[in-house]
Amino acid sequence: MTRIFFNDKKFHKILPSSFSEGEFENIITLQAPELYPDYYVIPFKKTVYSPNGNSKPDLVFIAKDYKDWYVVEVEMAYHNFDSHVEPQIENLAMASYDGEDVIKYLCKQCDSLDYTRTSELIRNEPAKLLLVLNELNETTTTWAKVLNNKYGVLTSVFEVFHGSHYDSEVDSPHRAYGISHNYPVYSLSMTTKCSVHPHIAYLGVDDNSNLQLKPGEEIILEFEGCVTFWKGVEGPDKTMWLKMEGRNACINKRKTYQITKLRDNSLFLNMA
Repeated sequence: MTRIFFNDKKFHKILPSSFSEGEFENIITLQAPELYPDYYVIPFKKTVYSPNGNSKPDLVFIAKDYKDWYVVEVEMAYHNFDSHVEPQIENLAMASYDGEDVIKYLCKQCDSLDYTRTSELIRNEPAKLLLVLNELNETTTTWAKVLNNKYGVLTSVFEVFHGSHYDSEVDSPHRAYGISHNYPVYSLSMTTKCSVHPHIAYLGVDDNSNLQLKPGEEIILEFEGCVTFWKGVEGPDKTMWLKMEGRNACINKRKTYQITKLRDNSLFLNMA
């Protein structure tokens, strides 16, 4: 059984298949301001049209700086992939969203949206597709790979936990939430290549002019969906190296890496 512990509070994972799709989607929408603070999360129940058929997305995520957006489909692991999940995703991938009626609908759903900036975003930036699942298992892992390869879909897993503590605190949370596998992030702002030291697991930053990392600074890099901790080390000729704290076996000396700085200044480490 999956559990989360926070101070003296304990949360148990709620059985994913116990939620209906409507209930599951409603939980995501209600928690959206805290779970996705960089995006306006907007219910989308308007039909969109594609050459293969018509569909209704579940949600739309619009970045608060109007630089990217996602069409979101909420699906349950107990649905049929061939008859339900993939046809829906295919329709959404090929649908048109830049009509005046769609833009007006979105702005009516969310008063915080700026009409002009929303219109420019949707007409100039292709929609990304985000699939939110209630469960990741062997079957849905296969779904995620197929949909990413065929339609470029990003898959996220949303989990709900129940608080099992028995106290009378008014502010004691009744539920906790988890997002895993993938998470929608702000579009890339800059990328810097890294070299791996030939003898020790240090990363050399090829160009530090944009990252502005400093010697002795504690640096957090997200790698393979988790955070890792590093410290800046100054090398000869003012070069910048990063030393990983803890076991550093995740760095492969035969691979090439890059650090990406996102618009919110968070840093991602990826294999190039």
